[in-house]
Amino acid sequence: MVYNFSRWKSRKVFDMGLTVSTGMLADYLEAGDDEAAEWIRNDIRVINEILKAHNLPAHEESETVPEMETQLEIDGCPYSAVHYLRRFYVHVVKDPAWVPTRVPSGEDASDDPVLDDEELVVGSHLLCHSDCEGYYVPLEFDEVLITEDLLEEAAGMIGSSYRLKSELELVAPKLGISLANGDLSPEEGARLNDEICSDEGEFVTEKHVWLMLYECARFSIEHKTLIVFN
Repeated sequence: MVYNFSRWKSRKVFDMGLTVSTGMLADYLEAGDDEAAEWIRNDIRVINEILKAHNLPAHEESETVPEMETQLEIDGCPYSAVHYLRRFYVHVVKDPAWVPTRVPSGEDASDDPVLDDEELVVGSHLLCHSDCEGYYVPLEFDEVLITEDLLEEAAGMIGSSYRLKSELELVAPKLGISLANGDLSPEEGARLNDEICSDEGEFVTEKHVWLMLYECARFSIEHKTLIVFN
C-alpha cells in the first residue's frame, strides 16, 4: 500500500512517540486550517532569523506540494527508536569494518559508550538533534544550528536536510539497504517496508527509523519543505 506521506504523517498522533512530517504548511493550507498554517509560518520566521544570524539564505517553504508516495506504512516510532539508528551510525563511522551487532537485551541504545564521542556527535546532523522536536531545512550547511534565545519560539535544533540524507546514505550499506546513486528504488523500498511491517530480520528498528528519515529528507530537498520533529 502506498500512502500520501506528507499529509498522512502530519495527521497522525502517537502517545509518547515521535512523528516526522514534511509538507505541513501545504497540508494545512489545503485543509483550510489557517491557525495551524500561521503556527508553521511563525516558526519559519524564527528559523529564518537563525539562518540569517549564521549568514545563510532564508528558507522559503513551498505552499503547494505534490502527493508523496512512499512504501513506509508504519507512521511514527517511539522516541527511543531514533537512538538505535544513531548508535548504528556512530559504530559505522568510527569503524567502517565494524560487524553490526544488536543492542544487548535489556540495555538502552542511548547508553552505548560509542555515543559519548562528543566531537563526532556535534559534527553529525543525524546525531546532534533532538529526538522529539526541531527542524531540518533544505539548505546545505556544516553544523546543526542552535540559538538559545530563539529556541523557545522555534523549539529544538535546526539541521540540514542535505546533510541528514548524506549521513543516511553512508550507513545504508551496513543496514543491508541498496541505493543507486543515493536513490532508493520502489522495489527496495517495498522490500524494506515488508521487513519492517513483519518485524522480521535484523535491525528492524534501525531500518524503520532510516526509511522514515530518508523519505522525509528526499521530499524536503526535492520540494523545499521543512522536516518537522514532534
